[in-house]
Amino acid sequence: DGIEVLGVVSATDHIYLPDSKKLRIGNNPDLEIYHDGSNSYIEDIGTGVLVIASNQINLENAAKTEYLAKLVENGAVELYYDGSKKLDTYTGGVIVHGELHVASHVVMEDNDIIKLGSSADLQIYHDGTYNTLAGANFLVRNAAANETLIYAVENGSAELWYDNSKKLETTSTGVLVTGNTG
Repeated sequence: DGIEVLGVVSATDHIYLPDSKKLRIGNNPDLEIYHDGSNSYIEDIGTGVLVIASNQINLENAAKTEYLAKLVENGAVELYYDGSKKLDTYTGGVIVHGELHVASHVVMEDNDIIKLGSSADLQIYHDGTYNTLAGANFLVRNAAANETLIYAVENGSAELWYDNSKKLETTSTGVLVTGNTG
């Protein structure tokens, strides 16, 4: 069913195949490329894996006006949303451009650290025994009411607040209490 050619086939123009007719490559054939009238397919139906080798692979939208993904040899893997880079890899890990939403859990092992701030000023971790929140100054606020709840200053005071009013403060000589202690 068709023409069998032994040797090299060359064309000086395009090769056209009707919808759902497949370009079959390999002895069994193992690789098929075709269009079914709606979608286009590259199928590796044989043994082994489909290998795409290049020093850079760009996946683009159909209009070729924006990237979907870039895979760069000895470099980054970049993922895009609507032409805007959202994730890329680098030597030290992964960079997320924009918000990160986790659908389930963030799982970290003992002594793995969450570092926040330009100089990793705030660190959150569990060492196997203790849960640690490490940093210089701490302010705990009720975001909805914009009220201070706790304020602690490195080498200074620790304050407890009630309804945005300071009620207890540590000092170098002891404790200051505002209001009724009974």
